[in-house]
Amino acid sequence: MEAVVDTGFTGTLTLPEPIVSDLGLNRQADQEITLADGSKQSRRTCRAELLWHGQPITLRAYMMGDQPMIGTALLSPCRLAIDLWLGGSVIITETPPSRSPATA
Repeated sequence: MEAVVDTGFTGTLTLPEPIVSDLGLNRQADQEITLADGSKQSRRTCRAELLWHGQPITLRAYMMGDQPMIGTALLSPCRLAIDLWLGGSVIITETPPSRSPATA
């Protein structure tokens, strides 16, 4: 599944409601979020399981938007490389524990 990488989004993942329904994900309670403009909104969440760097992980995803979006909480501590031109690639690689900022 393709997703937008949003470095301004501090959560893990967003999924559109149709995808949540199609995948049969377990819906959970609403959670208040703060948007980029400082306003607060309540968004429904769901429990999602995915393979991340070859390992299964479980996380809470926000149900919103019209396409999946990856936030910085999922990207940390990864290396993100972006070709900034139309059709350019986006590469997310796992940072070895010895190179992780949390252990430096």
